[in-house]
Amino acid sequence: MERDLAASLGTALAIGLLVGLEREMAIARKDGHETRLGGVRTFPLIAVAGALSVLLAETLGVWMAASSLLGLVVLIAAHRIGAPAAERESGATTDVAAVVTWLLGALAMSDQILPELGARLTTTAALAVVVTLLLSIKPRLHAAVRRVSE
Repeated sequence: MERDLAASLGTALAIGLLVGLEREMAIARKDGHETRLGGVRTFPLIAVAGALSVLLAETLGVWMAASSLLGLVVLIAAHRIGAPAAERESGATTDVAAVVTWLLGALAMSDQILPELGARLTTTAALAVVVTLLLSIKPRLHAAVRRVSE
């Protein structure tokens, strides 16, 4: 059980680091004037919060995980509303990535959804790679869309 807990928390942390690194690099590719939600430190914390919420929900009830996710959404909204209009991110991609990262952290810990540890961690890690890939190929996707005719 202790090994499962360490593996689940470690996977959640790695997921957050992967997504956070990509978000940090995305900001570096821009001119850096936007107020950003998070990067290489914030996203691992978000993923671990998701994992810990599921762990605590086993004792405290499902409301623990639900209130944690709601708290994240409120923080994201407050961050967006509180930033000066000229510095706000124009899209919602980072906000959505934060929620998905929380969910992936929660999935890494949730043995009720995927009971077998290896399958759970492999699935969670694979989803994190897909999310990171989607985030990182924005320029290529936008270029491909521009080439498509009506």
